[in-house]
Amino acid sequence: MRFKNAMSTLDQIAKGDLSLVSVAGAVLAERSDIGEVWSDKKNYIPTFWEGSQEDQIQDSDKIQDELDERGL
Repeated sequence: MRFKNAMSTLDQIAKGDLSLVSVAGAVLAERSDIGEVWSDKKNYIPTFWEGSQEDQIQDSDKIQDELDERGL
């Protein structure tokens, strides 16, 4: 139950429905020194996953593209 409540609170913060406040009660400003990070590999099949190591998939297109980028 505590986990669900914590996730609900985080969702509300992420949506902007709930503000974070300091110990003095002042609303904390949104950070402006961070940004989203995107990978140029996002269109490949992921290399790692939560299942067993034997069932991981290697994307042959990704492997070939990496070799091409390195001139190998």
